[in-house]
Amino acid sequence: MTAFFVTLISTGLFVGYIPFTPGTFGSALGCVCWVLFSFTNPSLTPIAAAVCTGVGFLVSGYAERRVFKTRDDSRIVIDEISGMLVTFISFRFSLDVAGAVLLFAGFGLFRALDIAKPPPIGTLQKIDGAGGIMLDDIASGAIANGILQCIRLLFFG
Repeated sequence: MTAFFVTLISTGLFVGYIPFTPGTFGSALGCVCWVLFSFTNPSLTPIAAAVCTGVGFLVSGYAERRVFKTRDDSRIVIDEISGMLVTFISFRFSLDVAGAVLLFAGFGLFRALDIAKPPPIGTLQKIDGAGGIMLDDIASGAIANGILQCIRLLFFG
């Protein structure tokens, strides 16, 4: 793997270099991907989530050790992109109130969980290397997805 390729992927096409709240911008990129998949081919969301997660495990540890040389460097946002795709893995975006609620609620829930890191999410981040980088965001996405399922059932039948 070249350092350029690892940097390109781990920073979400260099979104991670945005000097303020790169994780939020990485999450926003994940939302954009979900919306695009919803309009082109909704069955791509689970595939993209799996590929993004797998690639994230491959590149994030390398980026941490060899490119940025900092534990869980904030420029690494492939974990946020993956977490957002997990958040929306079972949903399809639509241009209506339900779609807007799901988009904003999913984004807000994921970011809140990723920032606050309640148990067991915080414990996962303590794992060394790619596991610590990726697993807390995957868990945040899975929990956010579960809450979104409840929102969908309660408010949108």
